[in-house]
Amino acid sequence: MNKPAYILAFILLINCFGHAAQSQTVNKKEAIDNIFSKYHEYDGFQGSVLVAEKGNVLYKNAFGLANREWNIPNEVDSRFDIASISKQFTAMLVMQLVEEGKIHLDSTISTYYPEYRQDTGNKVSIHHLLTHRSGIPNYTSIPYVWSDSLVNHYSSDELARRFCSGDLEFEPGSRYSYNNSGYFLLSIILEKVSGVSFERLLQEKILSPAGMSNSGIDSRLRILNKRAYGYVRELENYENARPLYMANLQGAGNMYSTVEDLYLWDRALHSNKLLSRRGKKTMTTAYSDSSDTWITPYSNTYGYGIGLTKVPGSRGGEVSMEFHSGHITGYSSFMARFVEDEHVVIILSNTGNVSTARMNEITQEVRKVLSNQAYQVPERSMRTALYDIIQEQSVQAAIDHFYHLRESFPYDYENTEEELHALGIDLLADGKKVEAKAIFELNVKVNPSWLSYQSLGDVYHELENLERASYYYKQSMQVNPKETEEEINAFKASERALSTLSQ
Repeated sequence: MNKPAYILAFILLINCFGHAAQSQTVNKKEAIDNIFSKYHEYDGFQGSVLVAEKGNVLYKNAFGLANREWNIPNEVDSRFDIASISKQFTAMLVMQLVEEGKIHLDSTISTYYPEYRQDTGNKVSIHHLLTHRSGIPNYTSIPYVWSDSLVNHYSSDELARRFCSGDLEFEPGSRYSYNNSGYFLLSIILEKVSGVSFERLLQEKILSPAGMSNSGIDSRLRILNKRAYGYVRELENYENARPLYMANLQGAGNMYSTVEDLYLWDRALHSNKLLSRRGKKTMTTAYSDSSDTWITPYSNTYGYGIGLTKVPGSRGGEVSMEFHSGHITGYSSFMARFVEDEHVVIILSNTGNVSTARMNEITQEVRKVLSNQAYQVPERSMRTALYDIIQEQSVQAAIDHFYHLRESFPYDYENTEEELHALGIDLLADGKKVEAKAIFELNVKVNPSWLSYQSLGDVYHELENLERASYYYKQSMQVNPKETEEEINAFKASERALSTLSQ
């Protein structure tokens, strides 16, 4: 059988992006710049980055625009909302007060915040809140809360009562479930115990001692020098991020910073400047099971405001990776430290639907460069990760991984049709027709459209299953609106294929 023309065209396009690893002898700074430049080109990454090696900044750069209305570029000192990376600072403040004897980790919410509902408050400890093991419902998972409730102005007590006081979803300490409610409640407890505002406490106990003069608590109403304005991207179109009342995210995700300031934070966090060695060990101890995956493909655990995992190291074996990601309307962020190798990667973006899981993928390629290992220049988004799983394991493992990514990071993988389509074409180019069929079937299941139907028809055509090929070509034609040139050409291609099949 002749190869369908529609597949040939896509194969020629995809062949432009190879899977071959890059040379290990490339200058590290040039290699890292190549990775981030391709990330900007392929994924539309907008933001700033910093990479450090053994206490020295090796690379820092900025990409895209801080303000699209005025065409102002991002710079390395542009200020971004860092979203959930803020949790590390909240955890540090708690531990500082623990070392001062003002907070006890095994004491309950009610001990410090008696206004909170007593039945829950008497069962949930500070430790439970820090480790996402409280069982309190996550208020940012309430339907429509981001577009509705979080734009309203609430006092801390009112927000806690309205949104962070639901019935327990499980017994405190019995399991892990990522939870912004816990860190918001911790911020209230910090204020109750210290007698000062969370913002003042943060400034006096962390930002000033660490020299972080370009960081603080954000208010989107405030004029902030060198602000990178937040955007949402749909294909090639950008829109301004929806407004939020940032105080509603206090303790959980309302800080702004720069890549340079976050590197100062890393240096302070891993010294005795802010916390004793014993306190730091408490923060970086794993309190969740390794099966509680967060940033794939490595199984992860969680300490106090810090994600923990193991990845391949520069000298063989494994190296500890301490990290956190962040996502908020208009912004995404990722920060990782490879402990034994003393490598740090910080990525901040002012495009809110940039995938933090993808940021981790980019970080792992940078790690390989720093570790003198073969690395891969990024291709387009999630398809690389799924392709590698198919190569190393099976197509079913890749499908399972797809569902895990989509369930764990729903805001990162809202539009997966193009990614799955491109992956299927990759597999066809490699001669893996059965695997391609499985991926195209997945795409039809989760993204039924003229393109996914037609792709599945093409692969059945390749496999000489003419009855199934005919069925999916007809499905594609039925839903194809024939409005754009691409849609019209695709409709005609399905017509020709059906005509061929009927002969």
